[in-house]
Amino acid sequence: MGLQDLGIIVSFRVINSEFSENNFIEIEITKEFYSNKIESSNIKIDKENGFGPMLSTFEKNIEWLTVISKFNDSYIIAGCAPTLIIENEMVIGETGIDILNKRDKQVSVQMFDLALNAFQQGISLADKVCKSSNRYCTERATYDIKTGTLSLPSVEYTSFGFKVYAKAKLEKVSEGIETFVITEIE
Repeated sequence: MGLQDLGIIVSFRVINSEFSENNFIEIEITKEFYSNKIESSNIKIDKENGFGPMLSTFEKNIEWLTVISKFNDSYIIAGCAPTLIIENEMVIGETGIDILNKRDKQVSVQMFDLALNAFQQGISLADKVCKSSNRYCTERATYDIKTGTLSLPSVEYTSFGFKVYAKAKLEKVSEGIETFVITEIE
């Protein structure tokens, strides 16, 4: 079977746990970010993936932010994602989103959610354009965090009443999530 969902970003609280013979944590999902894949708000996690944090890391009475993945019929904590704490609606630690990590002030859960949605919508919209028959549709939209370059394989526009497709590159010019300028078009 294998991994069914590569990752679902969630915040949660541990509502029950055991660390003796049968290690497990039972969690209550407080928010599922930019997806709606989890069937129940209460989930039991009883497997460690070997790459991520141990289940005993997740203490009760703390709100956690991390990535979970569905593996066969159960969930696991993803190994490569940050495990963060949420205090007073603020995300504590490096989020894995460069533009948020460079801010001088703390990141609210609302700002984190906005950044995830902006990124997801941009990629989703670029991929929708690529359902057309133009020659650029074999590529996917990408974003390079280090250079701030957003590469769109296909942008649709109208010229003299006809649909025309172009490949475009945009660069981030300020710390605002939505601030890009076009640097290349073909």
